[in-house]
Amino acid sequence: MLPLTKRQREILDYLQDFIQQHGYAPSLEEIGRRFGLSSLATVHKHLTNLQEKGFIKRAWNRSRSVEMVPTRTGGRAVELPLLGFVAPPLPFFAILVVLIGVYLALVQLCKQRVYRSHGAWRRRRARVATLRRTTP
Repeated sequence: MLPLTKRQREILDYLQDFIQQHGYAPSLEEIGRRFGLSSLATVHKHLTNLQEKGFIKRAWNRSRSVEMVPTRTGGRAVELPLLGFVAPPLPFFAILVVLIGVYLALVQLCKQRVYRSHGAWRRRRARVATLRRTTP
């Protein structure tokens, strides 16, 4: 998102506070009165700039239709999720190496069993087929 001017930030903060207190958006006249703007065109221009920068949404040709768009930064502060704690590297990597070794050994064992059982199955099937051909 593009950066805000000081006045745009003030208007955006006012919109958030007003909507939170009243449950609906202020009118253009209320915004103008709050900031001492005599022209509604100036208020309209500020709201249009906020809309183009992606901070608000407005419905066309409707009064009090300003909606706040949730931002990724959550306002002025940035929240970062905590994924976990930083572990000391040596024990972590030692355990990881052991687990990978066990996993690879199990995979190799399973492959050998599958191939062995598949071979035995094929040999048995071949024997059954030859017995069927030879019996009258």
